[in-house]
Amino acid sequence: MSEWKKYKLDELGSILNNKRIPLNSRERAERKGKYPYYGASGIVDYIDDFIFEGEHVLISEDGENLRSRQTPIAFKANGKFWVNNHAHIFKGKEDWINDYIVYYLKHRLKPCNFIADTLVSIKVVNLQHGTKT
Repeated sequence: MSEWKKYKLDELGSILNNKRIPLNSRERAERKGKYPYYGASGIVDYIDDFIFEGEHVLISEDGENLRSRQTPIAFKANGKFWVNNHAHIFKGKEDWINDYIVYYLKHRLKPCNFIADTLVSIKVVNLQHGTKT
């Protein structure tokens, strides 16, 4: 019988958080455009430029949604888009990996694993090493 192999997230793709650039509402108002501007729970606005292109997984970093799950905590963004500092950005080495990561986080991640005091947050180190906050 074969056994399942365990992987760290950074073995399956790249975490691109160093490329995130947050824009406040005033900055976004001055930069209206056609490209989605994503936050932790999805599209927040549309602006005139993009940072990312192609298929990526966005993973909520913080906020009440990690506890309440009103919207998915992991979802795919495709095309040209911008991401703020409230979502982790992952790009799988192959597109099927992105699908698996979204599925896994939707069905296997327990919100209580990431509760620290009154704040809810997923840290990059947790995603890479599978540790709890």
